[in-house]
Amino acid sequence: MKSRKLIRPADAFLPAALLLSTVLGRDAVAFDGFFALMLVRLCALATAPGLRAAFARQPAMRYAQGSVCAALIAQIVGAAVALPIFATCKPHPLAMIACGLLINIEHIFYEYMYAFGDGGSALLSRGITAALTLTGLLLSSPSWWNRGDQALYQPIYLLVTSGLSALVALVIGLAMGGRPRPKLNNEVLKTAPMSMLQTALYPALAILVMILTFIHLPIATFAPLFAGLILYELCRTPFRRSPAEARPLNRALLIVCAMSLVGILPFALGLRFSDDMPLLNDIPFAFGALLLAAACAFTLYGNIQKRDRYE
Repeated sequence: MKSRKLIRPADAFLPAALLLSTVLGRDAVAFDGFFALMLVRLCALATAPGLRAAFARQPAMRYAQGSVCAALIAQIVGAAVALPIFATCKPHPLAMIACGLLINIEHIFYEYMYAFGDGGSALLSRGITAALTLTGLLLSSPSWWNRGDQALYQPIYLLVTSGLSALVALVIGLAMGGRPRPKLNNEVLKTAPMSMLQTALYPALAILVMILTFIHLPIATFAPLFAGLILYELCRTPFRRSPAEARPLNRALLIVCAMSLVGILPFALGLRFSDDMPLLNDIPFAFGALLLAAACAFTLYGNIQKRDRYE
């Protein structure tokens, strides 16, 4: 893609940490952590990622700071709503929802750093978050590579690393621009419908497809979900791209789709690995997840018009 302003490599860091933790045998805690993160995010009306669109419409930093305050309030409310929902289906609800809350708070200041124009600090902050999250996931659970029981994971380490991630982002964010002078506003709430759709579309469809596929084919891990999530997050923009901006995206997605279809072909012809290598047998599902992520990204951010309206 040539429109590098629209691409934030740091958006892929957290999904990559989740994928790597799954590859290293911590599939259960990685998925539960992701589920907690997404549940808090959606119950908070996706105000954390929605800041990207809100900032694009605001004329001054004090309004952006006001949107940050509104998003922080929404995270607290979202976590309170998410807690009883998570408790009905997953273990360690309080600790895991707290982890989801803290990572969403980190995301708020990550977006704020970009709004302030300091992409380098945002890249550093998200890199620290991804490294800490990976560390917390690895320490919180035994590895199924060593025949460990993943249901016995204890998320205390993940809770500590999530807190450190939020603290680092908070310190960097507050150090920008001198004394904060926020003017509270509801701009981030106005972006909520589209932001919730952008947040939920790929993960919801991917999980649904995995559940339906598992009835007939053995998907061993959630690695395909996270592989597609990396692509999906890299394509994210606050608004649909213009025709000129979309052309590099369209070409990139076509290349990904072509490569994914080629990658699936040997498995469609009967290639199978030993049952002792579940990740290798999940490779075709990962290619399928990339196809789904590409379709979702094109639906939300792509554009097939040949020219801009005002060209």
